[in-house]
Amino acid sequence: MSALFLSLVHELGHIFLLLLFNKKIIEININVFSVDIVKNESFNLPYTKEIVIIMAGPLFNMIFALIFGIIYNFSKLEILKILSVQSFLIGLVNFIPISSLDGGQIFSIFLRRFFDDFRTKQISFVVSVMFIIPMMTLGFYMFIKSGINISMIVLAIYLSSFLVMREQER
Repeated sequence: MSALFLSLVHELGHIFLLLLFNKKIIEININVFSVDIVKNESFNLPYTKEIVIIMAGPLFNMIFALIFGIIYNFSKLEILKILSVQSFLIGLVNFIPISSLDGGQIFSIFLRRFFDDFRTKQISFVVSVMFIIPMMTLGFYMFIKSGINISMIVLAIYLSSFLVMREQER
């Protein structure tokens, strides 16, 4: 339940910056693998503002992590400590340059300045795989050492599934 709340915080970061830049939100689609914010494409922003909007989600998670951590220091409520760590990790993971994450979108925006759309997608795919493979390997290592922790494996499978689905859409 806390991951759902923190994912909402993350998406609100994007929405807040979109509204701050007067970018109209047409709809918000929620599915198993992602939350897609459909915006009015006729209102283009410079790439730097696009990057700021994308960064807003993970940064909102980092800000909430800090807030929960500060409140935890005063209250010692264990749930706040858990929320602080989870929020920080959600923000941190979203900066990884995997195409389905915010870091991957930022990477793609950067690549589009030098390459066409086709080449950008190819490079993004390869970089995504280069990050998912070590993530999966680390997940298996963590599982073997702990005997129960499969969180990294689940994350790598989730990101791989999203990557495959996106490739099939092309």
